[in-house]
Amino acid sequence: MHDFQGKSILIVDDAELNRLILADYLGGLGFNTLLAADGTEAIQRAALAHPDLILLDVIMPGIDGFETCRRLKAASSTQDIPVIFMTALAETKDKVTGFEAGGSDYVVKGFELEEVAARIKLHLSLCAMRKQIESQNSELKAAILAQEKLHLQLLQSEKMASIGQLAAGVAHEINNPVGFVTSNLGTLGRYGLQLLELLDCYESLQKQWCAAPEVLETTRQARLRLDLDFLRSDMPSLINESQEGLRRVQRIVQNLKDFAQASQQPPDRLDLHACLENALNMTASALKHKARIIKEFGELPMIKGIAPQLSQVFLNLLINAAQAIEKSGAITLRSGRQGDQVWVEIADTGCGIPAANLKRVFDPFFTTRPVGSGTGLGLSVCHGIISQHGGRIELHSEVGRGSRFRVWLPVVPRVAGSLST
Repeated sequence: MHDFQGKSILIVDDAELNRLILADYLGGLGFNTLLAADGTEAIQRAALAHPDLILLDVIMPGIDGFETCRRLKAASSTQDIPVIFMTALAETKDKVTGFEAGGSDYVVKGFELEEVAARIKLHLSLCAMRKQIESQNSELKAAILAQEKLHLQLLQSEKMASIGQLAAGVAHEINNPVGFVTSNLGTLGRYGLQLLELLDCYESLQKQWCAAPEVLETTRQARLRLDLDFLRSDMPSLINESQEGLRRVQRIVQNLKDFAQASQQPPDRLDLHACLENALNMTASALKHKARIIKEFGELPMIKGIAPQLSQVFLNLLINAAQAIEKSGAITLRSGRQGDQVWVEIADTGCGIPAANLKRVFDPFFTTRPVGSGTGLGLSVCHGIISQHGGRIELHSEVGRGSRFRVWLPVVPRVAGSLST
């Protein structure tokens, strides 16, 4: 009895004497009682007071008890309250109707008050057990999610450490040949210009000193055969293009070095467009044969964050966009500012994502790719990085028409943690 002290019972009956008898008896057992004379009043009182249990008559003026129960179960604020029907209707079909309406129990009038009390205690105990199980399930789910999050963080840390070591090693190995090739090209360019200058001198002297027609003709034929005029114009162009190619390699190497040092870098002011360009440089080979790149950049302020991490987000989104395009298509990059937030959008004309998968794409280990061709961590990692920066990622996709990922970031970080240092 003491376990139910203070529990509230709503008694619904159009007969005042029935209400008073039940209220007096249940009050003596330590219950708090509320009274209602019809279904409409019962629904209103239940919504306001949220009793622990409802004793409900069936035959009443206005809406009957069955309809009252249906409405109580249809409302989110009262749907979990157990309802015990107490009525003179004793036929089986009436009992079935009561249970189908959502009743927890059915008592035919003529009952003993002790029986009613026993049924009330039983259903309150069942309700308490259900709430306890739900609470334990909620705690268990939270623990599992926390464990998964920790596991994901450990995997990401190990992955980043491995990729960082690989990137640092690759950058070091590339830097050496790039260094001497760059130096050699610079020297070769100077040598070429000097040789062309010397050739100009020989041609000038030839015209002044040599009057023999056969010598001039031989020289003219050689000039035509070697296409000297084209060589003069093309050689500097080739050297310039080669030097530009090496400068691009150097930028990629620098991106790799930055990526390798991402976990060691503190947050700093950064240019989101520069992060996006870095990601484009690193994915150029994967994109050039599949997608036309369209840039529609707006004006963005500098924000605070860790540039290599944001470059990794854009890199993952660009790779996903390329993989979504089967043969050829377009990837559109947009950016803009809205209030105290900036956004970067990566949209593709690929295969799109089925509606059933849209809510799962950011879940760890979820992937629609064949086994062995993806871990399902890419978008989850992106979501984690953007969350750590105080932002969010929005996704809009339609099968057969493509996907659009929009990354929102605050101009000034709003969350505590590593980004507040």
